[in-house]
Amino acid sequence: MIVAKFGGTATAPNNVKYLQKCLGKHHGVVVVSAIGREFDGDEKVTDLLGRYWHGDDNAWTRIADKFRRLCLINAVDVDVEELLADAKMRARKFGSDYCLSLGEELTARCIAKLTGREYVEAQGYVVFDGGKFKLKETLRRLKELGGNRVVMGGFYGGTIDGNRQTFTRGGGDVSGALCAAACNATLYENVTDVDGVFVANPRLVDGAQKLDGLSYDEMLLLANSGASVLHPDAVEICRKYNVPIAVKSFWKNDFGTLVSNCIGCGDVLGVTCKRSMDGTYAATVLHNLSAKDVALRMWALCDGYYGITHVECDGRVVRMQSEDDVTNEVYRAFVLRN
Repeated sequence: MIVAKFGGTATAPNNVKYLQKCLGKHHGVVVVSAIGREFDGDEKVTDLLGRYWHGDDNAWTRIADKFRRLCLINAVDVDVEELLADAKMRARKFGSDYCLSLGEELTARCIAKLTGREYVEAQGYVVFDGGKFKLKETLRRLKELGGNRVVMGGFYGGTIDGNRQTFTRGGGDVSGALCAAACNATLYENVTDVDGVFVANPRLVDGAQKLDGLSYDEMLLLANSGASVLHPDAVEICRKYNVPIAVKSFWKNDFGTLVSNCIGCGDVLGVTCKRSMDGTYAATVLHNLSAKDVALRMWALCDGYYGITHVECDGRVVRMQSEDDVTNEVYRAFVLRN
C-alpha cells in the first residue's frame, strides 16, 4: 500500500487533473496541502488565511475564489458555498492555528469528493498536547486508517482540549510520513512540483542534476542544511520506521528520487546554502570525493572568489561560511569541474 502526499501546487485548480492521474489502485491514504501558488506573484491559501486572521477581509474573497474555481474546473460534486460559509464562520473563532488549518481542511474535502474517497479529519488523528506533538498516540490513531482509501489534510492536528495546532511550514510532509509509518506503507510518495531531489536547487542552478537515490541519512543532512524539498522531520520518521520515500513530480509519470537505506551514487550528492541569523550563509556539500579532489575543487572555488570566510571538512561533508549565497559558485566548482 502506498501513502501519497500532494503539495500545494498539485492541488491548485488547474493541476488537480494531474493529481488524479497519479492515484492508482495501490494508493491508500492521501494527504493534501492547501491550494498553493497558481502563478508568479500569487499567494498560497495558507498565507491568505494568515492575512484574514489579522483583519484583511479581502483575503477571504481571494480564498473563496480559489475554491470556487477548484470545484468548477474539476466538476467537484460539493456545495462549495456551504463549505466556504461554514469555514468562514469558524475562521476567527478558535485561534490562529485553527484559521490556518482551514486551507488543508477545505482542500481535502474537495479532493475527497473528486476522487471518490472518504474524508477524514486530521484533528482526530494527529495529536498535540501542551504545545508538543505526541508521536506514539498519533501513530496509534492513524493505524486505524489501515489501507483505507481516504483523504486527510496535512500540516495540522488536534489538541487534547479540542482545538487545532499546526506544524511548522512544510509540515504536510510530516503528516504524510506519519500516515505512511502508521499504516505500514510500502512507499511514501511525496508529490511536488519538481521531478525529484536535485544536487542543487533547480530554481537557482540551471541544469542541476537530478539524483536517482539517496539514503535517509544523506537526505536528512541535506534537508537540515537548506534543501527544502522534504521536511527533516518527515525524513526522520520514515528512517525510524523504514518507509522508503519517492520524491516525484505530479507533472510526469516518473519515479523521481528514492530515499531509502541505500547510499547515493555520484561524486557530488548535494550542494545547499542556508542563510544564518547573522545574515551570513552556510553552504554544505555532500560528496563521495577523495581528499585530494575536494582540495582541488576548493582551490578552484576560492580562485577569484573571496567571500568564503571559513571551511570545515568532515568525512563526506564540506561546510563553508560565506558572505553571500554561493550555491552557483559551489556547484560550478564541485559538479561542473572537468
